[in-house]
Amino acid sequence: MSFKQSKIAEGVPPPLQHTPVGSVQGKFGKGSIEYLGIRYASLEHRLVKPKVIEYARPETLDATKHGPPVVTPAGAIELEQSFIQQPFQNFGLPPMSDTEGLNLNITVPLNGGKDLPVLVYIHGGGFQFGSGTYSHYD
Repeated sequence: MSFKQSKIAEGVPPPLQHTPVGSVQGKFGKGSIEYLGIRYASLEHRLVKPKVIEYARPETLDATKHGPPVVTPAGAIELEQSFIQQPFQNFGLPPMSDTEGLNLNITVPLNGGKDLPVLVYIHGGGFQFGSGTYSHYD
């Protein structure tokens, strides 16, 4: 993956070209570029098999913000904070959704090349707490 120096100097990474999704705009993270909140499926019809999202659009997908987390019980964030024993930012989180919480975040190193290893991290929580939107998972 290569990035044009002019775009990086402007403070905005160039969009990532991804064939199935199209062009995806991310944001700079800590030594990385983050593509956040990319929906992969929808639970629009709750008890039916999830529907895979099809991206057939000419415009660039905005992946600069987290997608909505799935619904968790009241106090779930505070409970998780007590487990890790340190506070984390929980302001600016998108509202929870019972149908649109199936999204993923992709983080790539700034100076990465081709053929990078892939790590898939699925947080625990027993359907009670946890979300890819929580800052301590960055």
